[in-house]
Amino acid sequence: NRQSAASSFQRGAAVGQIRTSGQQDADRSARRAATVGYRQAAGLHWSILHRHTQAAGAGLAHGNRYQRAVPPNGGPYVPPIVPPVPDLCYTPNPHLVFAAPWSSNTSLLFFCENHGGPPDPEPPPATVVVPIKSVYIVINDIILRRVSNNLTLPTLSLSLSIDADSWTWGFSASLPAESLDAVLPGANGPIELEAVINGTSYRLLAESVARERQFGRASVRVSGRGRNSILAAPYAPVLTFANSQQRTAQQLMADVLTVNGQSLGWSIDWTPTDWLVPAGAFNVQGSYIDGLNAIAGAAGAYLQPHPTAQTMRVLLRYPIAPWAWNTATPDYEIPSAVMTRESIEWVDKPEYNRVFVSGTGQGVLAQVTRDGTAGDLVAPMVTDPLITASDAGRQRGIAVLSDTGRQATVRLSLPVLPETGVITPGKFVRYVDGATTRLGLVRAVGVESSGSSANLRQSITLETHL
Repeated sequence: NRQSAASSFQRGAAVGQIRTSGQQDADRSARRAATVGYRQAAGLHWSILHRHTQAAGAGLAHGNRYQRAVPPNGGPYVPPIVPPVPDLCYTPNPHLVFAAPWSSNTSLLFFCENHGGPPDPEPPPATVVVPIKSVYIVINDIILRRVSNNLTLPTLSLSLSIDADSWTWGFSASLPAESLDAVLPGANGPIELEAVINGTSYRLLAESVARERQFGRASVRVSGRGRNSILAAPYAPVLTFANSQQRTAQQLMADVLTVNGQSLGWSIDWTPTDWLVPAGAFNVQGSYIDGLNAIAGAAGAYLQPHPTAQTMRVLLRYPIAPWAWNTATPDYEIPSAVMTRESIEWVDKPEYNRVFVSGTGQGVLAQVTRDGTAGDLVAPMVTDPLITASDAGRQRGIAVLSDTGRQATVRLSLPVLPETGVITPGKFVRYVDGATTRLGLVRAVGVESSGSSANLRQSITLETHL
C-alpha cells in the first residue's frame, strides 16, 4: 500500500515470495528524454509544375462548300470589264536624240517611239455623194404624235424650218378638227409634240392653236417652236448673268444653264476655239438664250439645237474662211438632176480685207487681216465685251471678213433623200450643175409636206462665194 499519493517514492514492502510474471505494473515515473523516430510534421510550401494550363478561347474558321442561296438581281448578266494592259509608248532613256533637221519652228514634237512614228491623223469625213439617176424613188414617212401619251395625230400638212440666225426650230401643222383637244395647252403650259420625218425625230412645243371652219370643212392650225424654246421668253425668267471669277467661254455657257449651282439639264456641244474671260467681263441681262447668244456671238458663232436631246450646239459661222474652201471636204455632193426647183441670186458686198476687233473693258485689240492681201480695205471696227483673248478676236474677225465680196445665194428644192436626210445649217454642200460646180454653206432649211407624204420636200439655202 502506498502511504502518500504525493510522494514519488516510498519504502518498499517486503515481498515474501518472488514470482515471475510476463507482465508487471509499468513504471509511472516521468521519463527525462525519449528518443522517437517521428514527431509532429511542420507545414511546408511546395511548387508544383504542370504541363497544361487552362485553355484560352480561340476562333476557328470553317470553310463550307455550300451556303444559303441568294436570289440574283434582275436583268442580264454583264461580265466585268477588264481594262486592257496599256501599251507602253515611251521607253525611259536619259539620252536625247534630235532626229529632225533644224528649223525656225520652236515647237517640240513628241511621238510614240515604240510604234514606229507619230500616230496617223484621223481620216477626213467622207462626202455623201448623191448619184445622178433618171428616176429617184423616195418612200416618205411622216408622223406627228403627242409625247405625253404617244397619241398619233393625223396631219393634213406639216412644215419645219431653221436658219443660221435662229436658235430653235419653227413649225406649223394642219390637223383635223377632232384633234383640237389633243393639242390644247395643259395646266403646265404648251403640249410637247414629236414630229418624225423619214425616221428623224424633232421635239416641238405647240404654242399657238387656232381652229378654222369653212363650209363643209374644219381644221386646226398648230404652230410653235422647238423644245429648247423653254430657255427663252415667255417661259424663262429675266436674269442677270455675270462671272465673279475667271472662266472660259465654254464654262460661262455651262454657268448660264444653272440655277443656284444646279444644272437645268441642258448641255453644250462646243466647237469654236475656247478662250479665257477675266472676272467681271461678262454681264448680260435676259433669258438663258440671251446669255448663250451673247457668248456665242462674241466668237462669230451661232446656236443650233439638237433635234431631240437637251443639247445646244455652238457652231462657227465660218468654220473655214471662204478663200480656203478649196481645201474643205463637203458633207454632201448633190447633182442638179435631183432638184425640183432652183434659184440663184447674186449679191455684191464690200471686199474688206482687214478689221479691228476689240474688247470694251478688260478686252484686247485684235487686228485681223486676210492672208495674201494688203489689208488696205478696213471694215468697221467691232467691239464686244467678251473679246478678251486673241482667239476670240481672230474668230470674230474671220466671220466679218468672210461675209464680203461677190456672193451667190443658191436656193434648192429637193426630196428628203435617204442619203442626206434633212440638211441642216452649217453643212458644206457641193452643188454640181453640169460643168458648173458651186461649193457653199447651208444657211437655212425648210421642210414641207402638204396633202400627203408623197409631197415632202426640203428647201435649202446655200451661201456661195465667187
